Amino acid sequence: HRRPGSGHHACTSCHGDPAVEGSNRVGPWLGDLAERGDGIVEGYAAADYAYESILNPNAHIAEQCPTGPCNSPSGMPGNFSARIREPQAMIDLLTFILGDNLETSGVEINYVPR
Repeated sequence: HRRPGSGHHACTSCHGDPAVEGSNRVGPWLGDLAERGDGIVEGYAAADYAYESILNPNAHIAEQCPTGPCNSPSGMPGNFSARIREPQAMIDLLTFILGDNLETSGVEINYVPR
């Protein structure tokens, strides 16, 4: 059984293993997102920020990536709404990234596929 971020979504190939700080190669490391994610975007909980960033990688560009400032537009694929079809798959992915910190702020996230 594969871990959610290591399967066909391949999150760990860019963001690294959330359990291993510094394992990210391209994108920002997500291992501490559960702690630092609340308030990155005003009014958003960490789960809101992660959810919207998965569905729309250009909504919020992280400041730092392993090689310097992160690129805008994001290099992350923007088609996860088509690739993650089951709600449980998104919950599993968010749990992989955030652990038990899945509380949301109630902010409305409007997603428009690109």
